[in-house]
Amino acid sequence: MKKTLNIIAVPAMLILGALSLNLIAAQSNHAGTSGTYRMLAYDQCELVADIPLNRLQVQHYNEMQDIEVKIHLAEQPLHDIEAQITALSRQLEELTTHTKLQSLSDWQPNSDTMVKINSISEQIERIMDEHQPQFDHLEVTASEIEQAANRFEHAINASLDGLTYQQIEILTPNKPNSRFKCTHSETAKSSIN
Repeated sequence: MKKTLNIIAVPAMLILGALSLNLIAAQSNHAGTSGTYRMLAYDQCELVADIPLNRLQVQHYNEMQDIEVKIHLAEQPLHDIEAQITALSRQLEELTTHTKLQSLSDWQPNSDTMVKINSISEQIERIMDEHQPQFDHLEVTASEIEQAANRFEHAINASLDGLTYQQIEILTPNKPNSRFKCTHSETAKSSIN
């Protein structure tokens, strides 16, 4: 059952990474100069800075975007097994609950139910084993994007020094116009867009 947690932990890690970055940006073809990449900083839904990115910042931003594409490609084969694992996990949970109830009344679980539980557990384990290389690849790629995001954040910190802001948005040659939309929750949290 330890492997079942991997299928939950990897997407959760990706979701947390995506939420912490919360970047609003289309995929870049890396055309243009650093002058065509800009960072917009917002505070209380008001634009407080429009800063051109320098070459190092653009490089780190594009690296992060390239790795994001790799993550999406690495996730594709795993989406195919997600429904299968979910269905088997539900069956296992139902049988386990049923077995616990039987054990309370009979003091002995039904052997047919135990056979079903073992069979479903083996199916889940077999699926997880078959796809373990994809899970491993996804974890490595998730680590790469986390490192790239840290490099990008470090590269832009000096440009944001002294500013009060809650969100930033990166404009690129492929996405030259802002897509920023303010919501009430935006005024209460700080994030990178």
